[in-house]
Amino acid sequence: MNMSPHSNDALQALSPSVLANLHKKPKVRDWLDLSATGVIQIHTGKVEIGQGILHALMRIAGVELGVSAPELHVLAASTARSPNEAVTSGSLSIQDSGATVRHVCAHVREACRQAFAQAHAVATHDVRTQDGKLYAGEHVAPLISFITEALLDGRVTLQALPSQPEEKPTPMRLQSSAFNQRQDIAQKVMGQFEYIQDLVKPDMRWGLVLHPRTLRGQLRLERLNRFEQLAHQIAGVERVVHDGALVGVVAHHEHALSRCGALLDLETLWDESPSALPSELENNQNLGAWLKAQELESQTISREGVVPFVAPGFVAAALATSAPDSSPAVSVSASFTRPFVQHASIGLSTAWGRWRGEKEVKGDDEHQACQLEVISHSQGIYNLRRDLALSMGLPQEQVRVDHHAGAGCYGHNGADDVAFDAAWLSKSCSGHWVRVQWRRVDELGLSPLSAAMAVDITASASMSGHLQSWHTELWSQGHGTRPGREPTPALLGAWQVDQSAHPAPILVAVNAPLSSGGGAERNAVPLYDIPDWAVHNHRVLSTPYRVSALRSLGAHVNVFAMESVMDLLAERLKMDPLSIRLNNLSDPRARAVLEGVAEMSNWSGLSASSHPESVGWGLGFARYKNTGAYCAVVAQVAVSEAVQVKRLFICADIGRVVHADGAINQIEGGAIQAMSLTLWEQAHLGIEGVRSHDWEHYPIARFGQTPPIQVRLIDPFESESAGAGECSIGPTAGALANAVSQAISARIYNMPLNAENLLQSLEA
Repeated sequence: MNMSPHSNDALQALSPSVLANLHKKPKVRDWLDLSATGVIQIHTGKVEIGQGILHALMRIAGVELGVSAPELHVLAASTARSPNEAVTSGSLSIQDSGATVRHVCAHVREACRQAFAQAHAVATHDVRTQDGKLYAGEHVAPLISFITEALLDGRVTLQALPSQPEEKPTPMRLQSSAFNQRQDIAQKVMGQFEYIQDLVKPDMRWGLVLHPRTLRGQLRLERLNRFEQLAHQIAGVERVVHDGALVGVVAHHEHALSRCGALLDLETLWDESPSALPSELENNQNLGAWLKAQELESQTISREGVVPFVAPGFVAAALATSAPDSSPAVSVSASFTRPFVQHASIGLSTAWGRWRGEKEVKGDDEHQACQLEVISHSQGIYNLRRDLALSMGLPQEQVRVDHHAGAGCYGHNGADDVAFDAAWLSKSCSGHWVRVQWRRVDELGLSPLSAAMAVDITASASMSGHLQSWHTELWSQGHGTRPGREPTPALLGAWQVDQSAHPAPILVAVNAPLSSGGGAERNAVPLYDIPDWAVHNHRVLSTPYRVSALRSLGAHVNVFAMESVMDLLAERLKMDPLSIRLNNLSDPRARAVLEGVAEMSNWSGLSASSHPESVGWGLGFARYKNTGAYCAVVAQVAVSEAVQVKRLFICADIGRVVHADGAINQIEGGAIQAMSLTLWEQAHLGIEGVRSHDWEHYPIARFGQTPPIQVRLIDPFESESAGAGECSIGPTAGALANAVSQAISARIYNMPLNAENLLQSLEA
């Protein structure tokens, strides 16, 4: 591919995320350097959690530099060398890290072109890059030969640079490009990929850390003594340690840990009664009433911004506001709930920890100077390092965290907590790497839950189908207790050890600011054109169960509710669901995905034809965070004793597509997870903690339940890239709600859309 940078005269201003990254790490070497063998190495603070981010960054770098895949390597994130880009979350990796890598590589390319031009006394605009080489007339040289130490130590320019012109993707080119072959996929399919769960190290130890089942459980020493006696009778057990409510076992082989874990069936080590968990949450009854009865921190979001809570006004007052037309209005009021749900990672949270002796930490080398080393599949290695340092009483510079891909990573699951476990337990056997892996009961029972939510919506529209008012009121705990954001550690183990040395109180979950996407209120603000709207967000301050971020945060519930109300209005007005949406969307990109998915699914033909009994079609739409990717979904379901998803059609606009196959995989994965959350998932809770701690009691979508999924990407090549990983969650939930409603001629307002809630809806 012939790439000529000077042929692209369009200069775009650097985004705030790029400027922020380059302010923190201004040197080229912070983002790009050369290996000893002459391979260009790309540094990123974003981590690989199966989304293909490292491959996408390699493709961005390759296109900008004009080099081939073998000449590039994107390094896994490490606090020893990588820029601090906070947490890999919110579908921001391509927008933030990708844009920064693109700019840094453009800076390097332009510097190399200028140096080449000067060396050969030619004009810079006559120098072109292709296949890793610089050309000007008869002159040719490898680009890498001009990446000097002075260039690497220099600062990246903050002036906008031309992007390497790239042909807009076509199906043929997508198949032929070498940058579209992800090496890790074949390894994963063949079982050859080395996850963190697969690592083995010389002279290692195997560790098991046991936690109480509730946040405030207290260790009973007489039971611990009995457990310790039994554990030491097991061959291979080296030691049993405890601190506060935590109990740890160090062994020479994994089988010994399995036998120790089995002892817990005989011994209950903790008194869980101090937690005083609310019994009314058992069996997921009265969730909405419980949420509304708690202590709340409330705010109102409107066109004027975010202000302290303003009591919702009477809907009639909203109708007096000027609207597209003044014909008489119809209004709909509806209440929706979703129970607590679990992360339910199939791969178990795993980490490695090693404390180094005093002799080992001497010296100037940063690697040798670290006292504590941790290997983790955390989504935020710098945030984790900061909280580990707080927990262990160490300077942050004395803690190193290296990322290693794990099986089962999304949202705030147990990855950070098990890293604390490994660090804490390895302190008892300094000099040895200690591997700690949670058991299934820990993964399902200890990982943060996603908060239960209640959403009330009152909306009105004119008889011509134009929205006139929209008022949303929602109740939810916050959606964030990730590490690194509060004055004290946000690590489960740190809350449960003795607090005298390093206090770590249990934290109440918070919401990110709406300017950063929000938490419980994510996607609660309507994207539709509405003259009068308001969102009242009530953060529940009670913490009977630990909650934090799960994929898409509050968007899953808010879009489910919003798109259900859109269909309720369409039903009252006897309008086509697609038409009422298009009537109220002026954003051309929003309209394009709706029209695209309608074409894919033959929506007009569906509307004109009669449907078989118990079969339904539904539509859902959202723009993720109202600032990211656009996505529209059409779902077909069949309902008998349960809901069976027959087909999903998805049309998405994620901006400039970097790697189409990876983007489609992310969109499909989001839709499948949304299907699982919407149809089946609910945590079963009790005074002893999470009861649904095995797959029998917490079902998730299985391979046989996954429908055919067709995805179309609309690629506005001139637009900035947006993330793909979470954009399909809400629209899929909305499409399923509307499809099930059509199939059974009744609406289910409470997730999951399982047999029990189906029956309640039909009886109502």
